[in-house]
Amino acid sequence: MGILGRCQRARQQRAKFKEYAIDEVPKGDFPYALSKGERAAVDSKWGELRYSPSYRWHEVFASIHGFDEHYVPADSWFMYLMPKLNDRKLIQAWSDKSYLPKIFEGLPVPESYGFCIKGRFYDANYQSISEEKLIGTLRNKASRAIVKPSGKTWRGHGVAVVEPETLDPVSLRKLASDRMGNCIFQAVIEQSQTLSMFNSNSCNIVRVYTLRLGNEIHVLSATVRFGVGDSITDVSYDENGELQYRTVGVTADGRFKENIYDALLQARPFDVAEMSPGDALPGYNRVVEACRLAHSRMHHFDLIGFDMCIDKNNEPLIIEANKEPGLPFNQAVNGPAFGDMTDDVIAYCKKK
Repeated sequence: MGILGRCQRARQQRAKFKEYAIDEVPKGDFPYALSKGERAAVDSKWGELRYSPSYRWHEVFASIHGFDEHYVPADSWFMYLMPKLNDRKLIQAWSDKSYLPKIFEGLPVPESYGFCIKGRFYDANYQSISEEKLIGTLRNKASRAIVKPSGKTWRGHGVAVVEPETLDPVSLRKLASDRMGNCIFQAVIEQSQTLSMFNSNSCNIVRVYTLRLGNEIHVLSATVRFGVGDSITDVSYDENGELQYRTVGVTADGRFKENIYDALLQARPFDVAEMSPGDALPGYNRVVEACRLAHSRMHHFDLIGFDMCIDKNNEPLIIEANKEPGLPFNQAVNGPAFGDMTDDVIAYCKKK
């Protein structure tokens, strides 16, 4: 591809990410309009990254928490910061959940029963096996198992509970083909009592953002995200195709913040039975430590959004390490993504 072709492709990619960033703005009521001085502050902070940011996300954040130019605009994040922090060429390969037990060997991950990789079946040790052998393994392990795509699991799509006793080779192959021939079979997680209180039907997630800056890995923020109604995952869709989930912020010392937010970023009272804002999340310190250790093994990625679960013994489990994590919803709950390190992150990315 020549220089003109590469320039055209870059322009198209920038337009795509900018459109995506604006489309992601929730449909709720966010009436705040930035003043001329506030727009100038946003331009001064983020305009130096070659792309003039949209003001819409700052208006959303200001409607919720008040104006702060340190909020990261979604278009600046997707178009400039993320490609500087994380090597996009490697994201797809490193995100394959079939290899999570290998990448994080010795760290806490859910028990894997087997895999389907490129339409071929393997046991938990990556040895090729028949459909019948995998079915036998599943039946010997438990009465229920989780099957999910091993590639990018977009907002819970393709995650299901299966009963091994009902499986035969044909239905097993159907499960795999419905997930593009790449999926993982795992144990059903018995989550902690505290996480279960948010919704006992869904596997509820502690999303932890970590940043490598220099030689140190920083924990930026954390939230608990939980499902709605009968959803088995933390994120789902209703009958009208509308995104459904709830999020509550977690403080640096592992305590719940005051409000719960829905997928439209509308604040709701903290109405979880037997819990109150300020209560501690048992096992949080071990979650943070597991995230630091896991991030230390991934040198091509400086910002990761870990999806963690806490099991019935209040021990952490690494569910997923997101190398293209979205920042807007986390910022709406917890404030500017990089906080006091915002200028350091901008300076680092400008040097890349």
